Amino acid sequence: PSVPVQFGNHYAVLAGDFLLGRSMALVASLSCPEAMSIVSESLCALAEGELLQAGEVTLNMTAEAAYFPTIAPPPVKDDIMITLWNQYLHKTYMKTASLLSNTLKCGVVLGGTPVGHPLRDIASCYGACFGMAFQVCCDQIHELELVHPPRSS
Repeated sequence: PSVPVQFGNHYAVLAGDFLLGRSMALVASLSCPEAMSIVSESLCALAEGELLQAGEVTLNMTAEAAYFPTIAPPPVKDDIMITLWNQYLHKTYMKTASLLSNTLKCGVVLGGTPVGHPLRDIASCYGACFGMAFQVCCDQIHELELVHPPRSS
């Protein structure tokens, strides 16, 4: 069972806070301000994605449009569906793809790749695209399980 199921939501949140604090301390010990900045950006994006999913914030598509790569055209021509598609992609980027994008970017930075080197953008873009593909596949599997639940033995 998950941590919230096993120990309750309060302890799950406290455990998450503890792990977040430890991870930030580890990043700080690397003495790389750019890595700390990348990790901070990742945490902000993740929190924003969670808020988007919870419906607690509204989406300003013009401000954040540059954050996520275009992976596919909208599936239909209907304006409402296009808006929903773009909101789904944005939330997916914020919750999943940004984490992978920034993880790879941080690895390249910590590996000593200089500012302005194309490898930084390549690693970041690869992580974003991989994260988007991963989450879209996971969402599709989840939807299929809702329509056709697995049989129990």
